[in-house]
This record gives sequence, structure tokens and C-alpha cells, in this order.
Amino acid sequence: VLAANDEMAAGLLLQRMPRGGAGNLGDERDEDRIGLDEDFNRIARQFKADGSQPLELEREDGLSYSVFNLEAQFQIAALAAPLGIDLWNYRAPNSASLRNGIEFLRPYNADPQTWPHHQLKKLPPGFLQPLLDHAAQIWPDARNK
Repeated sequence: VLAANDEMAAGLLLQRMPRGGAGNLGDERDEDRIGLDEDFNRIARQFKADGSQPLELEREDGLSYSVFNLEAQFQIAALAAPLGIDLWNYRAPNSASLRNGIEFLRPYNADPQTWPHHQLKKLPPGFLQPLLDHAAQIWPDARNK
């Protein structure tokens, strides 16, 4: 199930993780690390080199689903970091990365109506700001883009 190709896999992995983060993994550390290691492969499957998420772009609310999936991936990356798994700076063989994911969505933060794909639900300007703020903490040079 964790190898599924959509944001559901990320959501399932998040549900398996302890609420207190990696510090509460205890004896389950190896099992959860395996699930987190799988996220390297998930990034390569879910993201293209340009940061787009093709499976999410096919949905009627592609922008909303792209943001939802990226939020889940950011949460997984935050939980993985204390385990020594650096998803933040991982670049897949196809050049996919979380950073490319946020950069792909960034241009639509100010004016979501310019999104060129399906999006039925109206999003307000600034809808992506919490993720952009988080990205700026991870990659300080992202602050100036």
C-alpha cells in the first residue's frame, strides 16, 4: 500500500508515524525507517523534474491536490530528518525533488486563477504561503524567489 502512486500513500505513511515525531519511535524505528526510505522512490514516482505532479494534475482540483500532496511530503520529510533521512535535499534520478515541487507551485500563490490546469475550487491568493514559509526555513535561498 505504501508504494501507491498518489498522495494517499503519503497520507498513510503519515498516519503510521508517531505524533511525537522520531523521538518516540522506540522499537518500531527500523520498520518506520523502511517506510520513510520508500519515500525516496515515491518522490521519483509522484514528481517530474519540473516539480509537477502529473497524477494530481489529472484531477478536477489539480492545484488543491498538488498542494495537499506536497504538504504531506513536507511533513514526512520533517519526520524523516531526525532519523538521518534527508528528503529535503534528495534529488531523484529523474531530477524530481520536493524543492522542485514547491517551485512549480510558487507562481500561482499570488494569483491562483492563472493555474493552467483543472481547478474547480477557488483558492485565495496566498494559499501556498505556509508551505513557502516552511520552504524558506529549509532552503534559505528560496526566500528570495
